[in-house]
Amino acid sequence: MKTHSIAASSRFLGRFWVLVAALAVLPSTPHAQDSKTVPQGPIPNPVLDPQVADRPLTSSPRLPESLKGRVLTLDNIVSIALATNRDLALQTEAYLRTRGSTTSARAGLGPTLNLNYNLYGYNVAQTSNLGGQSIVTNQQFQNQVNAIVSVPIDISGELRAARDQAKFNEIVAKLEINRTRNEIVLQAKTAFYSVLRAQALVKVAQDALQNAVDRLSDAQLRVSAGTSARFDVTTAKSDVATAERTLIGNRSSLSQAFASLNSVIGIDVDTPVMLTSAGAVEIPESAKSAYVGPDIKPSKAPENDIKVGADGTVSDLGAAQAAAAHDVALSNPLPENAEYRSLLNDSIKTRPEILRDDAAIAAAKKGVTVAHAGLRPSLSLGYNYAYTPNTGAFGQQTTGYGQLTLSVPIFDSGAARGRVTQANAGVATAETNRRGTIDSITLELRKAYLNLQAAELSVKVARQSLAQADEAYRLARLRYTTGVTSQEGISPIVELSNAQQTLTQAQSDYVNALYDYNNGRCTVDKAVGRYAYTQNNSGHSAPPPTKEVGR
Repeated sequence: MKTHSIAASSRFLGRFWVLVAALAVLPSTPHAQDSKTVPQGPIPNPVLDPQVADRPLTSSPRLPESLKGRVLTLDNIVSIALATNRDLALQTEAYLRTRGSTTSARAGLGPTLNLNYNLYGYNVAQTSNLGGQSIVTNQQFQNQVNAIVSVPIDISGELRAARDQAKFNEIVAKLEINRTRNEIVLQAKTAFYSVLRAQALVKVAQDALQNAVDRLSDAQLRVSAGTSARFDVTTAKSDVATAERTLIGNRSSLSQAFASLNSVIGIDVDTPVMLTSAGAVEIPESAKSAYVGPDIKPSKAPENDIKVGADGTVSDLGAAQAAAAHDVALSNPLPENAEYRSLLNDSIKTRPEILRDDAAIAAAKKGVTVAHAGLRPSLSLGYNYAYTPNTGAFGQQTTGYGQLTLSVPIFDSGAARGRVTQANAGVATAETNRRGTIDSITLELRKAYLNLQAAELSVKVARQSLAQADEAYRLARLRYTTGVTSQEGISPIVELSNAQQTLTQAQSDYVNALYDYNNGRCTVDKAVGRYAYTQNNSGHSAPPPTKEVGR
């Protein structure tokens, strides 16, 4: 019965591996004939060679030469992500680590061969007295060469179980690569559409601001002609300020969306890119008969002559974007801003996360040295002292000797090689983690800096709005006291109440803008790492020198 059970288990295990082999050759892209949802299309191949697990990218690259200066499609973005994404690199490195573990576990079932050379040096030569003559029974210095062959006999099945466990873990790691690839494609496409959405909202905000400026110009002309009340100009100015705040926020969101896209696909966060929606945006069949404004190209170039009269100034910071083709989104990288570059350099030198990863890389490299030790000769020196009170006739009560041992590994069935593979994967993972940390910090700083710039502009706009709302309230109160209104049929008290509400809202907007700006300054300081070090508590009082970390 025992033999039958073992044979059945062996047959089951054999069938399992056949099943695994069959799964391995299945196509990577599932068939969609039975699906009701039409897929977007086949997944493109990586635009660059896939990352090698034990030779990772130490920093996120710029665009490959083949794509520089080109307007990128959705497929281009996916193909870049499949070549440079950090999560995919981490999974390939995890798979390399499990391969090394499998090699070491398999070696546990194989033979090993070691060659040892021992040199013994006793404190004195051991002698015996036979018939009045002293005879040396143990030389003071002795040489010994040992060749040791070991073959494990796995009677408990522990070694085979460890080998099979490692194989299953390797399968898990390989399937995890497929899972990560599936996630990456979605993340890349989602980030791509987020940029297009943000670009479309910028265009909407530009149109809204242009319309508000046009209304303000009309109101100013009417006031000059004496056909309209000055209150109309004040109201139009408030509308311009509101539209300008919306445009500022939308432009900041667009820049942040580009930075997030770069981070998701795994290229340098500050890389300028150009995207096109051609072939990527589909209108549902059921909606094609309805009016969809943003999908209709304008008959003329977008207006970029936003102007305000002498009482206020509005500038269009995105004229180049508005003049671009309707289906192209241009990245809005920070200009050659010395302040931002200085902050970024400081964050790379200061943030404890990067210094922590430097130390982790140094530790992982020492682990490679330790793993290689299993492939190299080893030398040991020891001393042994023994006291035997009831020794025999030919023995000595006290014995001391030094031992010098040179051990040379000849063959270990690949156990050391497996440990080296695991150690190399550890170094690669540490380097990829550092790359991810730098990208994360760069993205954090860029967003914080963009928010700070937007907050600074918002304070300016909010102050202008507050002044305009205060003037509108003053005029409304003056008309209320005289019993007249700016519009026929509107009660003076209603007009005054509306002006009061507008003033209250302008005051609240200014307070929020002011403290958003100050919070933004704090966020930039944190992104640089200015709050990370202390003088009196545990931890470093200043960033540790890089050369010390690498020792």
